[in-house]
Amino acid sequence: MKNLKFGIILATILIVYFLLNYYLIFSFKQYFKLSSSAVNCVGLAILLLILSYFFGRMLEKKLTNNFSAALILFSSIWMGASVYLAILFAIVDLIKFFTSSIFVNPQLTASLSVPSTAIVVLILTAIILIVGYLNVNHPKVRKIKLRINKNGGKLKKLNIVAASDLHIGLTMNKRLLRKIVKIINQLNPDIVLFPGDVVDEDLPRIIKYDLGKPLEQIKSKYGLFAVTGNHEYIGGVEQAKKYLIDKGINLLDDTLFFIDDSFFLIGREDISISFFKGEERMPLKELLNFTEANFPLILLDHQPFRLEEANNNGIDLQLSGHTHNGQLWPFNFITKFVYEKSYGYLLKGNTHYYISSGVGVWGPPVKTAGRAEILQINLEFAGV
Repeated sequence: MKNLKFGIILATILIVYFLLNYYLIFSFKQYFKLSSSAVNCVGLAILLLILSYFFGRMLEKKLTNNFSAALILFSSIWMGASVYLAILFAIVDLIKFFTSSIFVNPQLTASLSVPSTAIVVLILTAIILIVGYLNVNHPKVRKIKLRINKNGGKLKKLNIVAASDLHIGLTMNKRLLRKIVKIINQLNPDIVLFPGDVVDEDLPRIIKYDLGKPLEQIKSKYGLFAVTGNHEYIGGVEQAKKYLIDKGINLLDDTLFFIDDSFFLIGREDISISFFKGEERMPLKELLNFTEANFPLILLDHQPFRLEEANNNGIDLQLSGHTHNGQLWPFNFITKFVYEKSYGYLLKGNTHYYISSGVGVWGPPVKTAGRAEILQINLEFAGV
């Protein structure tokens, strides 16, 4: 049943994507007045761009090299480009529709149906992609101050630095990861948290080139901690876990740590475990049997579903990611519809939540629904 549901969702996405690209072929034909043979060439080129992602991913499993990387990268860039080409062409077509049908201005309609209009659309799309690329490569630090009304044992304050959805792989290369590590170290963290999707699904490339090596340079008082995300499962969760442990990261797979006799750090296995392994993760209530409620409880859970569960079980702070805040505008409106909270801070009862848009990306190496972010939480324990 789960495989059927996943298949339906995947098929729907692919159908929409192919229809979107068909619309682009039609638009190129219309604006550039292409001949039938030229249309066929454009259609073939677009089809190859679409399929090269799947070919590249299959090739990566057998032979990791620059050719497979190029296939994936070009196709990923086209994913982003096709979205904005389609949006901009649709805007022009709507203007043409109104000018011809409502305002009855055939001269203006004709003036928009020229190659220069399509060239402007191409230039605007390129600008959007460049801005999106800069948003990924220049992450910002989002600083938050929170107060938990519990006794923090030895601690009065805790400086948390969290980086969700790194997606170490083709788009999160060593150069960018070194920049992120430098920013994290500059924040002088007491503890560093990775709320899932630390690595992307291209594990052969990650391991071959040791793309996560800069993680070894992160310095923090209490260490590095992470939970699995859906992409660890897509790429092969056991191999992904081993790689992260080798990088010095403490994995919280339905486990917890009592840190410095001051607070509990709890991590949940990603809900993808049910689809990929046919298993269920430990219920949060059961996991909390190993804690003491009078100490602060901090939870990492990659996907922000069923947020009320943390509040019902007395969690003080939950950190999640996964949504990327849609990554590409206007998909952030879709994530807002799907999730109770798809991005940012939320207070629900006595539980603080922060759902990060992530510091990395999936697919297109661009982010237009905001910038990549690293989270710094200055947590104050105010209990007596």
